[in-house]
Amino acid sequence: MDFENLKNKLDKGYFKLSDYFNDSFDIFKHLLKKEKKFIAFFFVSYLVLQIILLCIENMKLEINDFTLIFLLFLQIIINSAGIQKVGNLIEINNQKILFFRTIKKSFLIFFYIMVIRVILAFVNIPMIDIFIILFLFFNFLFFVHLLYLRDLDFFQTIKYSFYLCKGNRIRLLVPIIILILFFYFIFLPIKFIFGIIPNTSILGFIFKIFLTIFSSSFNLLLLTMATLIFLNVLYMDLKNIKKENSVSEIKNKNDTDFQ
Repeated sequence: MDFENLKNKLDKGYFKLSDYFNDSFDIFKHLLKKEKKFIAFFFVSYLVLQIILLCIENMKLEINDFTLIFLLFLQIIINSAGIQKVGNLIEINNQKILFFRTIKKSFLIFFYIMVIRVILAFVNIPMIDIFIILFLFFNFLFFVHLLYLRDLDFFQTIKYSFYLCKGNRIRLLVPIIILILFFYFIFLPIKFIFGIIPNTSILGFIFKIFLTIFSSSFNLLLLTMATLIFLNVLYMDLKNIKKENSVSEIKNKNDTDFQ
């Protein structure tokens, strides 16, 4: 994978839909071939989550709010590692994924989710709840990537996410939706076969591991594509800002010369 060439393309123009798919798959293949330690961490982390859920299911334990919060926080940390890894590869910045920085940023994501849950519980009117969810969803599409890949404070991240979403929602959502539909086209028949196999058998356990690896692979590919699209949008925006600044400087200079 030629990351130097990929990085140089980021501000040359918005990618075609086929470019997002092709480059995302190339990055994903690079991760599988060259980043074995990270891949091991990513897959093992998802297996641990699956094992926790299996233990809860087999022991017939009640899933309380604390358990859900714990599992959600683990999921956020795992996904954040994927975003940072892919972002660092594309931007060729050789940065390591810092544990405490990741925990700190993940707490902000977690706090954001909890605040939304509290607001929805307080409002408790279905139509208004749906409006709030849709409003936040369509304006926070780049929030997570900005938080992990750029050193902005929380409110700057929110403001810039709103700004980047203008005119770029379809650019992100269309390829992501296509990828999700493709995943379910493959996943649902496999899950149907899995449903026939008794969960108590060894074969059923092996199948669960297979499903976990398959779904976590898809999740990594999804994170890869979303990160690539985010960086393309970001680099194009920064390029446009530079152009606007250059035009303003030339205009100011001409006005000064004229006076």
